[in-house]
Amino acid sequence: MVVSDQQFEASSEQYWRLVFTLCREVLGNEDDAADAAQEVFVRKWRARDTYEASRATFKTWLCSNTHHLLIDRLRGRKSQPALVSCLPDSLPEERAGETPHEALTHALVQACLSQLEPTERQLLLLREVEERTWEELAELSKLTVSQVRTRTERARSKLRECLEKHGMKKLT
Repeated sequence: MVVSDQQFEASSEQYWRLVFTLCREVLGNEDDAADAAQEVFVRKWRARDTYEASRATFKTWLCSNTHHLLIDRLRGRKSQPALVSCLPDSLPEERAGETPHEALTHALVQACLSQLEPTERQLLLLREVEERTWEELAELSKLTVSQVRTRTERARSKLRECLEKHGMKKLT
């Protein structure tokens, strides 16, 4: 699905602050953050004909590119890369075609994820959602593979406990 110019512009305006804030948090200053955020949107503008709404929301598409750009920028600085999370600060908006049960389940998962320590949450999401290898996670986090596995398992266990506590029977 090709994103129209108007759709891209509207979505860009909606998510500019999120992308800029993530960049500022990781890069440490507003000038570098503004440059990085601008680069994210330029990259996405050029790739707008590759966007598939069925695979990811526009926000997820932007956050993924922001994450990768920030890692590249930090590697260029020869500093330790930080893990970047694109989790919302509030409960997610209703998604198109989502049943009330699916919306509730999604909100519960998001709420339980927000209770994890940031590093645990980021490692778990990078492993489960982005399907990163243990070695990639170790490199990104500057931890050993063993430490990454332990923290990821701890996060998975905490998430499972939280979901079960709120009535979700089994984490798939």
